[in-house]
Amino acid sequence: MPPLGWKPSVSRLFADHGETGLAVPGRMRDDRRMRHRPKPHVRLSRLVRPFRPGPPASTALGGLVLSVVFVGLPAARVQAEPRKLPPAENLAVKELDDDGMVGIETRFHVRVEPAEAYRLLSDFEHLAEFMPSLRTCEILERTGATVVLRMKADLGELVQRRVHEPPSAIRWTLVSSPVLRRLRGGWFIEPEGGGSALTYRVQVEPMVPAPPAMVRWSQTQALGTLVRNVRARLESHGAWKKP
Repeated sequence: MPPLGWKPSVSRLFADHGETGLAVPGRMRDDRRMRHRPKPHVRLSRLVRPFRPGPPASTALGGLVLSVVFVGLPAARVQAEPRKLPPAENLAVKELDDDGMVGIETRFHVRVEPAEAYRLLSDFEHLAEFMPSLRTCEILERTGATVVLRMKADLGELVQRRVHEPPSAIRWTLVSSPVLRRLRGGWFIEPEGGGSALTYRVQVEPMVPAPPAMVRWSQTQALGTLVRNVRARLESHGAWKKP
């Protein structure tokens, strides 16, 4: 206890904290009664966290909007660390990079005939029942083999043009989108072993510039869920719906 009537000076209300040269308020001391000085070994790095800048805003935004799935819309927010595809899927992913567009292609088997696979993949009014992240799918126009769709997903909306080539292909291109400059892709169906081999292909050019590796990584993250949902829907002949 300081003696009765003792008043600390302003300098005694602060004490140097070792090598930092920082004044720590609230530390009162009386030199006459101070037995031990503060230990001068605490470094600045322990008190002040060094600033580590994050990615540029354009890169962060690109990572958010480039998880492109079947409808060409963001499927999920990019995680801090890449996640591997589920081992059960065992998907081989081919990288696509041409005409300024970046994308991926994969192929997997379903236990339904090609005609049935085509029928369910072209049932646009019910795509939202099984496509990841897709909330609604509205037909804006239908002219012969061409259909214009408005698709709303968790993180955005786009208008897409799809061309039917029954029973082996459904191709799509972009009409408008707030996050993509160009989009093309499709489903390609072939007979295989009593069922069908489905090839899924998608390529994009985003509005926000982003490294091709980031675009492909973002697209790949959606593949596991996409393949599971499509397989479940087709092999149940349209009965399965996403949770």
